[in-house]
Amino acid sequence: MSILLTGSRGSIGGNIKKCLSKKYDIIELDIKSNPSVDATDEKCVRKYLLEISKTRKIKYIINCIGIPDAVPLVSKSLLDIDIDNFKRMVDINLNAVFIIIKECYRLFNNDLNHIVNISSMYSSVSPRIDLYNGKIKNPAYTASKHGLIGLSKHLAVILSSNNIKVNCIAPGGVTETINDNNFIEKYNKQVPLKTTIPVKEIINTIKYLFKMETITGQNIIIDGGYTII
Repeated sequence: MSILLTGSRGSIGGNIKKCLSKKYDIIELDIKSNPSVDATDEKCVRKYLLEISKTRKIKYIINCIGIPDAVPLVSKSLLDIDIDNFKRMVDINLNAVFIIIKECYRLFNNDLNHIVNISSMYSSVSPRIDLYNGKIKNPAYTASKHGLIGLSKHLAVILSSNNIKVNCIAPGGVTETINDNNFIEKYNKQVPLKTTIPVKEIINTIKYLFKMETITGQNIIIDGGYTII
């Protein structure tokens, strides 16, 4: 049985691939992988997975696909947010995840067991403006991450008849993705545990979920306590 890892060429996805490939057969789905797969194109995803289904069976899906809205930010006002960028972020962060799960279910519904969607702590809170030097993150990022939680809960109900578990992991600032020391210093002051989140915490949670048979529809927040204060 294999893991479909989307967004495998990103920072978080790349680290997950490196770790889990020691034990699991990893199937990559990424615009930068070979072959390149546009996850927002339903026909492209279906064609790719149909080819995969000839020789392999997908048991797990880890959706890391997404556009980060990372520092440094440039938008000072809502009026600086371009609608095309807003739509593109929602398309990749949310719509693509639905397409991937739908097409995997079409081909592997008897094999699928766990789906883990990587969300963000901004699936439960809004970004602090003072943390970003008065700049604003693209609202599409927060909207898409909130939407991913709703999608996961809804699919957890729909797919339960096939014993497919659907959960989210919502990390705070991930250590390996932040290169701005000034931001880290300000960020850690807002975190009870005073630290960013190493990718290994995400990986350990994925492994935990793979072992569980009665956890579904949940959003597991890993943020050092950022969202509780």
